[in-house]
Amino acid sequence: RARYAVEVLAPVSGKPARRLVDDLKRIQDVLGTHQDTVVAREVLRDEAANAHVEGESTFTFGLLHERERQQAGHQLTRLPKAHRKLIRPKSRRWLASWG
Repeated sequence: RARYAVEVLAPVSGKPARRLVDDLKRIQDVLGTHQDTVVAREVLRDEAANAHVEGESTFTFGLLHERERQQAGHQLTRLPKAHRKLIRPKSRRWLASWG
């Protein structure tokens, strides 16, 4: 919501608002990709369970699950930097001027 609210103001607010939009996009991308991995792992677990019941191999599901787990970890390592950029003094100063 914050991103979309700032996007509305960005054309008239200039560079600080555009920078904040970029920072908010970065956070949204990191969190969205992490959430995607959570959902994908749930689906893979369910599909692996179904395959097991049917007597099929579940090996590939395990490989894909691990790949998604690694991707989730990678996204979490990106989060602190994205957060630091979002709360830098320039962003806070611009937000305060609208509050």
